[in-house]
Amino acid sequence: MYAEFEKSSGSNFMVSIDETISGGTIVAYSQFSDLEGLKLQPPLGPAGKEIILKFYPDEGYILREDSVKYTRMNVQNKPTANVIDLAAPYSFTLHGANVVVSAEFVSPEAAVLIENGKKALLRDDY
Repeated sequence: MYAEFEKSSGSNFMVSIDETISGGTIVAYSQFSDLEGLKLQPPLGPAGKEIILKFYPDEGYILREDSVKYTRMNVQNKPTANVIDLAAPYSFTLHGANVVVSAEFVSPEAAVLIENGKKALLRDDY
């Protein structure tokens, strides 16, 4: 039997949720399976860990689907220019940095207006 081992950086990276979000809640977690079945873990770990996002709008709100993104943080835990837009099913892999997840929750009427505005822009109807 032969095995090769790499030195682990020992660094764990964390996912936080933007505190300015209103109209709903975002939950981030990772998961793994063992002999007892599927288990959920806090949203932190080494680079390469898969993070899953779930969205819980408050009553009268919906998730604005094109608003989900995360921002990588630098070593001083300040936002960098690395903003990553996400699409359903809303999961991503940690890549060696802490991240902050953000999204917008809007009323259904606002979501329709936003979608209609996008369609109008695509048709050059402005």
